Amino acid sequence: MTWQASPKSGKGFTLVELMVTVVIMAILMSIAVPSFLQYQATQSVRSAASDLVDAMVFARSEAVKRNTEVSVSAKSTWVQGWVVKAGGLMLREFSAHNDLEIDSNVSALSYGNDGRANEEAAFEIKSGTAEVSPRCIRVSGSGKSNNRIGACS
Repeated sequence: MTWQASPKSGKGFTLVELMVTVVIMAILMSIAVPSFLQYQATQSVRSAASDLVDAMVFARSEAVKRNTEVSVSAKSTWVQGWVVKAGGLMLREFSAHNDLEIDSNVSALSYGNDGRANEEAAFEIKSGTAEVSPRCIRVSGSGKSNNRIGACS
């Protein structure tokens, strides 16, 4: 005697198989989400540091090109963004970086027509939501920016 499926039996998954799959997916997501949040916070810090260095390099280049003083200044705080200006002319505006803390010893930094910074500056960028390594940006008197992992000390 051979067994044959009845014509009404459906092809597909049983409820138990679907529930096991859902449970396995939930376990995998609970492992992956915390790692992803930390990755996202790390990338946010790196992005802000890169944007700030880009602004410094741009300002230095424009100061030499225009043969005039060009400044990078915080909008009201560095977290809310910054602008690059030559005199009264705004050359470029950089957007805000939410969920970050940006500490600095200056509220504005100017570059002379020789590309030198008017003073040395340090910027420390930290995540406000996750425990990730901060980034330190130092601008020397020569105007060169240095972006590295770790706190400014």
